[in-house]
Amino acid sequence: MSRWPFLVARGRRVGYRVVLAPDFLVRNRQHHLLAEHVGAGPAGPDGRSVVELPTTGFGPVVVTYREEHAAAAELLPGSEPETLRDRHGRPLELLYGVVTAGRPEPVDDRDLAEARDAAIEAYRRFLADEEGADVQPSPGSAPHAAPPAPQPVARPERPARPVPARRPAPQARPGGRRWVVAAAAVVAVVVAVLFGGRLLAGDGDGDPVGVTETPGATPAKCSEVEAGPMTEQPEGPDRKGEPDKVPCR
Repeated sequence: MSRWPFLVARGRRVGYRVVLAPDFLVRNRQHHLLAEHVGAGPAGPDGRSVVELPTTGFGPVVVTYREEHAAAAELLPGSEPETLRDRHGRPLELLYGVVTAGRPEPVDDRDLAEARDAAIEAYRRFLADEEGADVQPSPGSAPHAAPPAPQPVARPERPARPVPARRPAPQARPGGRRWVVAAAAVVAVVVAVLFGGRLLAGDGDGDPVGVTETPGATPAKCSEVEAGPMTEQPEGPDRKGEPDKVPCR
């Protein structure tokens, strides 16, 4: 895993600022997070502190750092007093350490010693031009170390649109089926009555249904007979060839 040295300090004439920062934070303009979060937490028994930066798109970024006074003899040879101070006489402090990105791994004293060497060199360049100095990017300490790739920021999912519930189809009432059956029975009775009456009344020509004439037979003629007692008709030759007279009805 790569380790990036960093330094947060103030100068003799300017306030606290980020002097040295990991190159991937500088490129993404997130190096200011070091000045905002480093120095806020208490130090552990060995004098080191650990804090996680709330970066965007790089996963967990952990900072392990120490705090000490700037030694004037180390930074500006031949200067006095021993501790370097600002123009108001306050001692200058250095907050330096190691930045790790990705899966957290322990940082040992050798890592902090290498980070201090890089911080002292960067602070010397800063003191040479405090007002015009800009943040200095630091490469990873591991050979051929690639900076962590930005991770896509998860977008909140839109809530699914509720689907309206379908109304259940209306069920047929039990009484409706009985009503249909009763109506069909009434219609059947009416049809039977009408058909039976036609059979009894005839076919409409005056003849009862079922009585048909024989083809080729001479229809009998009716004769009007006066009302009165019936007389016997003579039998014999006188009636030969005469058709029977049928009384008209």
